[in-house]
Amino acid sequence: GDVQLAADVADEARKLDLADRFLNSNAVRHMMRAGRYVYAEQLAAMFARDGDQANGLFDMEATWFELEAAKCHADAGRQGRSLKYYRAVLTHFNQFVDDQFDFHGYSMRRSALRAYVDLIRVEDEMFARREFRIAARGAVRIYCNMFDDPPAKKAAALEEKIAAMPQEERRAFRQKLRKEEELAAKKEEERLAVLQRMMKEAAAKDSKNKGPKTEKKPDPDPIGAELEKTEEPLEEAMKFITPLLSHASAFEETQLLAFEVFIRQAKPILALKAVNESLKLAPESVQAKRNVARLVRYVEL
Repeated sequence: GDVQLAADVADEARKLDLADRFLNSNAVRHMMRAGRYVYAEQLAAMFARDGDQANGLFDMEATWFELEAAKCHADAGRQGRSLKYYRAVLTHFNQFVDDQFDFHGYSMRRSALRAYVDLIRVEDEMFARREFRIAARGAVRIYCNMFDDPPAKKAAALEEKIAAMPQEERRAFRQKLRKEEELAAKKEEERLAVLQRMMKEAAAKDSKNKGPKTEKKPDPDPIGAELEKTEEPLEEAMKFITPLLSHASAFEETQLLAFEVFIRQAKPILALKAVNESLKLAPESVQAKRNVARLVRYVEL
């Protein structure tokens, strides 16, 4: 469909009632899908605590926003930012599991055994929830891409390409790269300046109704640059694969993702197990049959 038109229509609907949280969230979702992440963040900040979009939505565990933002950045090739959001979803689900321990003692004291059994059943399927499976799929694909084509390798290839150019062409090319970097940095500064202004306005507006504000430490890696520099992308991918295999092994996609990681880790036995499981779940799966051929070719080499 026409994602740009959908974003414009969603924004028009939002303007009909600026106090409607649903219309605002719907506009944010469509703006992300249209690639307009800067405007989407500004809209999200309108309903965030103190106008702090980044910390506010993370504290509210708004996985829908994080998944939309992660896909938006992944589609544009901003792998670090995308991983930042996917890992936020992983953090939320790990927190959900940790929170259950507070409920054990309470259930025993209050004899709320029926609710306790319901909790155990929910926890057994926690990492099988659709939101986590989407985050795992996106993150694992990025980490596999980073393993196949490391950022450092890209930089080295670019330097080789520049070195092979004539002197005048090399100078012009470097100047072009410098201008692009300066433009990107300027846009990022403008984006952060707008969000900072919205935070200050929201804080000033709510200061009469709130006590002293607790200052939060600034995020040392707001755009995920350090995540993109990891030297062990497959180990990072396993942080998503392990809970999937434990809680969502009945999904074909889990086995397909596990195969992609295991084959790159040079673990043919685990890769074979993933292929067999995926064929049991979906005997006619084209991707599973392709993985059989990939595994055979890997073993024969």
